[in-house]
This record gives sequence, C-alpha cells and structure tokens, in this order.
Amino acid sequence: MRLTFIFLLVSFCALGQNTNGLKFIENKGQWNSDIDFEAQVPGGRVGVSAKGFSVLLLDLEEMEHRHLASHGTINESDGQHSSEPVTGHYFLINLIGSNSQAKAIVEKPLDGYTNYFLGSDSCRWATQGNRF
Repeated sequence: MRLTFIFLLVSFCALGQNTNGLKFIENKGQWNSDIDFEAQVPGGRVGVSAKGFSVLLLDLEEMEHRHLASHGTINESDGQHSSEPVTGHYFLINLIGSNSQAKAIVEKPLDGYTNYFLGSDSCRWATQGNRF
C-alpha cells in the first residue's frame, strides 16, 4: 500500500510538471532486459515490465549543484568530470502472481521516436524506439 502511494505520488508529480504526460519508450536493448518500457520523470525514471515496475528518484538539488560545479572542473589525470554517484532511491515493485511471460499490447505510438547511441560499440545502440 505504501509503495503504491509512492508510485502514484511520483506519477502525479511528473504529470503536473509535464502537460503532455508520461512518454514511455520501448526497450530495444538500451536498458536492462527486465524493463519493457521506461519513462523519464523529474529527477528519475519509471520502468515497467510484466513482473511489476521500478522507480528511480535522484536528489535534484545535488544533481543541479554537480552540473553547475562541473562547468570548467575537469580531472587533470583523465580529462573527465567527476563521476561520484548521486544520492537517490530505487524502488523495485514485483507484482505477486503476475505472468512474467506477458507481453504488452501497444496500439498507437506517439509521433517520433528516440535513439540511444551508448558508447562506441554499435551493438549497444538502439534506434527508433517508439514512444507511447
């Protein structure tokens, strides 16, 4: 019950800040295979699968502080910005008795698509991910 409330709270907050609502993007290999669809929410993301859903919430103030601090601050040993983890919370909600083999039935994708070019290994790239 408590986790359901947290999920609903995150969803309503996200909808309140984005007049277009949540846009779930299909997983074409750019994320963990346990996630079928994922949507960005302020400070995190929501993942959905046949087994349940996951919610990642990061500290927005800390992210903003690090972003602003990173302008011009580069590690001289490797030429990269600091990669310290950001404080946050991750919730994984498994639905008891769910059919883990179930597949989503998607009807009408939104206009456009999303591409993910992760690193130089083209095997990790995912193109034309539909949004729902």
